[in-house]
Amino acid sequence: MIIAKRALAWLVVLAVVLTFGLGVTSVFATDSGSIDGVSTFDENDKTPSKLNIKGNNFRNCEFLSVKVKSDDFSSIRLVSVCLSWLLNSSEDYGYFIYSFDKSDGLTASDLAQNLEERLSSVKPDAEYSCKGTENAFVRGDYGNSSFNYRSDGYSKYKYVTMKINNIPDDKLVVARFYLKKDGEYRFATYNSTEKACVYSTTDILNIVKPRMELVGHRGAMDVAPQNTFASFEQAAKYGYPFVEADFWVTNTRDFLVLHDDVLNVCGFPQIPVKTLDNESRFNFPVKDGTLYQNYKTQYIPTVEELVSKVSNLNLKLFLHIKDGGISEERLDEVFSIVKKYGMLDKTVFVTSSRRCCKKLSNRSCNRCFLINEPDGKSIDEGFKYCAEHGVQRVMVRFRDGYPTAQNIKKAHKLGLKIGAFDANSVYDTLWLMRHNCDFSMINNWM
Repeated sequence: MIIAKRALAWLVVLAVVLTFGLGVTSVFATDSGSIDGVSTFDENDKTPSKLNIKGNNFRNCEFLSVKVKSDDFSSIRLVSVCLSWLLNSSEDYGYFIYSFDKSDGLTASDLAQNLEERLSSVKPDAEYSCKGTENAFVRGDYGNSSFNYRSDGYSKYKYVTMKINNIPDDKLVVARFYLKKDGEYRFATYNSTEKACVYSTTDILNIVKPRMELVGHRGAMDVAPQNTFASFEQAAKYGYPFVEADFWVTNTRDFLVLHDDVLNVCGFPQIPVKTLDNESRFNFPVKDGTLYQNYKTQYIPTVEELVSKVSNLNLKLFLHIKDGGISEERLDEVFSIVKKYGMLDKTVFVTSSRRCCKKLSNRSCNRCFLINEPDGKSIDEGFKYCAEHGVQRVMVRFRDGYPTAQNIKKAHKLGLKIGAFDANSVYDTLWLMRHNCDFSMINNWM
């Protein structure tokens, strides 16, 4: 009897082990329902739950066919996901870049045929090593390329991003993520032990949008100077449904769109924005910001110009009131402008000032309370304030682990829409999406 009981116990243990083993194996099974090119994680963000790439024969490659263009500038950002122990134990890892001349009529479809064989017979144009780099910049054939090695909260997986600028229009470009171990290059494919994927961040924009509102912080500030017409136009071009803009009330009671309280982006950090008016702003063109030299001269917009532009671009607006002490009279003028262009229902008024938020409560509008420096106390107090005063939205800086999954759930229980800003990596955005965050304000999508 004792022997039988022991045998039964061992069978139970064996069954548990086998079940766990099968579960671990099935984690990496192909799942046609998963998001192509994106790895997802369990609730603890520690264990990969699926890792699937489109069913083709060149899973370890990425065409740079979707390009971010601005005048003569083209760029793409790649993200590779790989098991952290492989990165840590490898001699090197990074990207091979191959380019193929289109002058002989070669198309992307042609190149896709037997791509692995094509790549095996040619040398890469460039090899970018990412080992041990962080926010480092190097020179390559296509301009500056930045590497960013991240490990935010993921113990099993880490990811490496690379941005390549100035891609020639007459080239078809392919990226290949590699690991170097034991003196050999090993290319990351779905079926190998080096499980990883490579994809462009632009490709998942349409995946995230149906589930979460994406807001271009000061427009598309990573491809054009922030808070300018060019930035808002680029945001519309790249598919942002919302843009955010900041404005100040000047000493002459004008409304000027600028983030800082001084003219940093115009090259005059000693001049306060409040000393300007609608006419004098033309003396200070924007001289700083992403690729400002690629656009015609940009000036600080007025709020009316901003609202008119956003309306014409068919965008929705997060309008950030930088003056916490703005008067009721000035607020009336701003509301008149927003209503004039039929944008009241498409505008969310943002403030971090409770005094300003209270003034907004006297008007029928969408309000968002901003928590700049989050911790457990400030978030709880912010939630309580919003719930008690009928504020519809709360936005938390993505910093120091906030907002947490619990914060998001609590906001929803209180009837609040919750969002984050400064969640600037694809994986931060995906984390927010998976935890049902309502919106995310992004600086560096591209």
